[in-house]
Amino acid sequence: MGIFDDLKKKTGAPDLGDMEKYAMRPGETVEEYFKRVGAGDEQIGELMKTAAAMNASSASNDETDEYISDGTDRELIEAIKDMAKGVIGTIEDDDVYAMQLICELGADEELSAYISFAYNTESYFKKSGSSDRWNICCWKDDGMDGLDSGFVAAWAKAKGFDEYDDEGLMKAVYADAIKAVQELHEEHVTEEHFGRKVPILIGETELGDTTAIWSVKANGKDIIEKSLLEDCGVGGVYETESFEGSDRELIEAIKDMAKGVIGTIEDDDVYAMQLICELGACEGMTAYISFAYNTESYFKESGSRERWNICCWKDEEADGLDAEFVTAWAKAKGIGRRDDAGLMKAVYADAITAVQELHEEHVTEEHFGRKVPILIGEMEYGVMTAKASVRANGKDIIEKSLLEDCGVK
Repeated sequence: MGIFDDLKKKTGAPDLGDMEKYAMRPGETVEEYFKRVGAGDEQIGELMKTAAAMNASSASNDETDEYISDGTDRELIEAIKDMAKGVIGTIEDDDVYAMQLICELGADEELSAYISFAYNTESYFKKSGSSDRWNICCWKDDGMDGLDSGFVAAWAKAKGFDEYDDEGLMKAVYADAIKAVQELHEEHVTEEHFGRKVPILIGETELGDTTAIWSVKANGKDIIEKSLLEDCGVGGVYETESFEGSDRELIEAIKDMAKGVIGTIEDDDVYAMQLICELGACEGMTAYISFAYNTESYFKESGSRERWNICCWKDEEADGLDAEFVTAWAKAKGIGRRDDAGLMKAVYADAITAVQELHEEHVTEEHFGRKVPILIGEMEYGVMTAKASVRANGKDIIEKSLLEDCGVK
């Protein structure tokens, strides 16, 4: 557990609601930070011990908490700031609503990585006719300038990153990107150019929960639109603590489908199964729920290091409820054809209840001789997968490596 998680547990801090308050400020010591967020003297003593332990462990390459890690490499911070200032200075539009540092990183054989800059305007968004306000591919400029892969690769090599240390490289680059954006706001760069404070988001081309977390920490929550948080999957409707599955039709359909698949599995070393919920309330109201699983032997034989990449599983889509079934169910429930958030909340709520009931009925224990987790999420993992899966299965049978791959501790 990181310092931030420990603090949340002791003070009751929400996951994202007060992220600006619970983000460490530039130049602030750990002790000052704890006092500012309201920890008592006894709590501070305990938390300082936690901080000392984490600092010691980080020396041996253990993970530190991304929420309060600060960028420290001035070379990369200044390079990002100079690049951003240069691009912002060329923008003539006066209705820019967001900019983004696009960080596409991959620690592969060549340690490739690049950081580019994008922005969009209210007028361009309106003229485009797109409903994807946060889809960078639809922005006015989706990557107008940046630090190329050669620069970042040389920087990473000089810092001693292992060629396969994707996680370490990402953490370092994002920490410095956050620091760079914070300093750009301290220097009033966007205010001087646009006459107001404009957010500079941080993330990959495809939005995810980490985009929201990093962007809130870098910009503060006040200038981050709620619709971005919802598109990133961290809006209030996605908080699984409030999910109460109540639709017996869908719950029973999910349970019957899962029981049918589990009953056909002959492997005795299954380590995880998953309900894959791919949902999209678009013109055709497409949605489907499928089932996947993997085994220890298949994982070992595959040679893959991606234990939680469903595309590498033994059966990545054994069976499922097709789009027509879920679409008809959603229509009968009166869920609007563009209500993506409402559809996701309803389906995840019933999926969570279905898995809980499957465990109450000892379905996996009777078939495999032990309790096996049934994860819930999309093909690509994120915080939502971790939250829904822990709520459905309990934390005891969820592997730590899954939570780490989902971006949570």
